[in-house]
Amino acid sequence: MVLKYEKYDASWSGLIMAFKSIGLSNRELARRLGVSEGTIRYRMKKLAEKKTDGRKTRYSAVCGYEEIIEGWIQSQRGKTHSKTLKSLYMMLKEFHKYELSYDALRRYVRKRYPEYKNSRRYIRVITPPGVLGQTDWKEEVEVQMLRPGRWVKMNFFVLSSRFSTYPLVVASERKDQANYENCHERVFKRAGGLFEYLRPDCVPTAVVTWRNGKAVINESYENYLKKLNIKLVPSRPRMPTDKGGVEKRIQDIFNRVDFSQIVFGDILELESWLEEQIRELAKEWRCSATGLSVLESFEYEKKYLRELPEDFPQVVVKERRGKVRNDGTVWFMGNYYQVPQELTGKAVLCMHTGDEIVIYHEGREIVRKPYLPLAKGMVFLDEGSIEESQTKLSGYVKSWALEAASRQIEYYEEILQGAGK
Repeated sequence: MVLKYEKYDASWSGLIMAFKSIGLSNRELARRLGVSEGTIRYRMKKLAEKKTDGRKTRYSAVCGYEEIIEGWIQSQRGKTHSKTLKSLYMMLKEFHKYELSYDALRRYVRKRYPEYKNSRRYIRVITPPGVLGQTDWKEEVEVQMLRPGRWVKMNFFVLSSRFSTYPLVVASERKDQANYENCHERVFKRAGGLFEYLRPDCVPTAVVTWRNGKAVINESYENYLKKLNIKLVPSRPRMPTDKGGVEKRIQDIFNRVDFSQIVFGDILELESWLEEQIRELAKEWRCSATGLSVLESFEYEKKYLRELPEDFPQVVVKERRGKVRNDGTVWFMGNYYQVPQELTGKAVLCMHTGDEIVIYHEGREIVRKPYLPLAKGMVFLDEGSIEESQTKLSGYVKSWALEAASRQIEYYEEILQGAGK
């Protein structure tokens, strides 16, 4: 039998009446509609009483915020990119003491403002392995350094692959130009290769401004990437979806990882610990490009990364010319660095490259030492300078001096490890 739906309205009640007209039982009708028999009996009772469904006219507690919601809806009309209902929900909670659920707000808006739609169609895009990496900062995360209760605000630079979505993270106390570029070198080394394209956040260290729909790239950053043969596709301002992959990974990491119970000896220890946490999380996360874990997918992606250069472009965080003292040392950034004794009284160029302190004289490198961020007042000894010294030293004294010079970094690390326990 063919039902003539024009005799009935398009509501649930109209549909039930249409099926009842062909003699279906409540059980068969419930089975065909995918509902319970109780639902059918409820609807039939309302039809017999000629009453409407009371749930449709029930008062909502959200009505108490009607004027605020109305004003917000009006402010979004006509916009090319209207805000989501989540932003309305957060605004009500923060500024108007809204204590109801998000679902209650969503039902209220959909019922009273059916014309309001903030969803847009989009297409899911995944790039081939090794092609695109997205970068962003997680700013001012408090961690304990050196001893319990010594809280330091640390910034984390995150590079996330757009294929495997694996996040590579390094820490930095500052976000200036030199540290920004230095963080790139460190995450590339952690990845074991270079991506063909990078999509950074719209920050001044990457993008100076947008003009006529085009990005004006920071000159220093542009030159740095050119030397690595990496192309740039920057994110647009106020468009977090342009780098949604790295945004999501930042939330995934820092909503799960708890720094409050651990004391770190230095930045390297912090990064090593965080990398272990990320690898464990990446075993759980699924890669939409492969259907396997993010960790497995990144291990596969590594072979598509371009090889690291033999020498990265040198990034100078700080530099200073200084005069070598009578004891054969030069002061730089709170510490003393031993150089060949023949340079006493002469000027040398001291450079901080992010990871290292490098000292030059007349264009020739004479000393290279690791940068130790917590060391102050330290005399960085140099084995070569001690060996070539013209000052007469007894055999015992010279052997002690060389041993102290060779193990100096070891002393530093062991003391920090002990302080962090």
